[in-house]
Amino acid sequence: MRSPTDGALPLFQQWPTPQTTDSTGKAIWRLTAPSVAPGKYEIEIFAAGEKGWKSVWRLTVTIVAS
Repeated sequence: MRSPTDGALPLFQQWPTPQTTDSTGKAIWRLTAPSVAPGKYEIEIFAAGEKGWKSVWRLTVTIVAS
């Protein structure tokens, strides 16, 4: 999990520690959204495999005022 590389507004200023997948191929983070202004923020998940493959997933999180 990292700051978006496309210049979008990142959700976190400090990113969680990288995780290695478990025996089922899953990596899990439990996160709480920080106190930020309402708006759209991005999270980027980057994965790389042993044989040189790479993949990037970009997620948009919308924060609304309560």
